[in-house]
Amino acid sequence: MRAKSVALTDLFASVVAEMAGTGFELASPAEASKRGSQVSFRHRRAAEVVAAAAGKGVIGDFRPPDLCRFGLAPLYLSYEDAYAAARLLGAVAASLA
Repeated sequence: MRAKSVALTDLFASVVAEMAGTGFELASPAEASKRGSQVSFRHRRAAEVVAAAAGKGVIGDFRPPDLCRFGLAPLYLSYEDAYAAARLLGAVAASLA
């Protein structure tokens, strides 16, 4: 399970990072051994991003003042789910720009 957790969080973080201009900055440790099954990003409109993503089925946590936190449970999520969620975050952030 840990190997899948690492792979999911790595995939999710890398897809979000590839979406230049969406305003996300990785706040979690980049090294998987220093984080759990979650990834956090800083975004100047974090509360709006999390709310809009939730409205589209991607559930995360807003942590004031500017963190978007997403847990990726390896028992329940597929790689396709992680990829789609990351792409959705990019679309949400772009729509708020």
